[in-house]
Amino acid sequence: MVEFTKRSTLFYTRRTCNPELYGIRELLYDHIQDLASLPPEGPSRNVDRPKHGFRTSCKLIQLFDDVLQEEYSQEHESLPLIHQTEQSPTCNFCGCKPFLSVFRCSGGCGIDKSTAATVCPSCFVEGRTCICGDMAPSRLRSFSTVLEQRNLAAATLHSLQDPDVEGPMTNLSKLYEK
Repeated sequence: MVEFTKRSTLFYTRRTCNPELYGIRELLYDHIQDLASLPPEGPSRNVDRPKHGFRTSCKLIQLFDDVLQEEYSQEHESLPLIHQTEQSPTCNFCGCKPFLSVFRCSGGCGIDKSTAATVCPSCFVEGRTCICGDMAPSRLRSFSTVLEQRNLAAATLHSLQDPDVEGPMTNLSKLYEK
């Protein structure tokens, strides 16, 4: 059953899924930052790490790579920055919590910037927009900072990998901004 709900005075949305409750992209990034902050070598290195934790971390980095690819733009650093309040923005259509980029109404259908329609990149590509249709891309954080954290996490995992074992590190090479 498709349900139409009035999310605000800006537009009606077609709700086919539940809003994101846990902020999966943020949880992935928190894990990436934790990995990036580990010392890669030395006396504090935990040699007795369970192998399933290593494999899980590799898979999480690969998932995070998908998030980066989905929300990346070559002009990302030149986009206007949206200063996040306590709560991260939510897509008015699908309910997800965008991580790097959003599209916001820059026309006149919002009362002010805090009530402007917000659309995630996936919904925008599918043609979803506000009533006036004047959506502008914005960034929520710096892509280069996020990419640096991702590469540090991959390097940490690479240093923790047992050199005698073929493992899940084959797809975790350093990524570069294009």
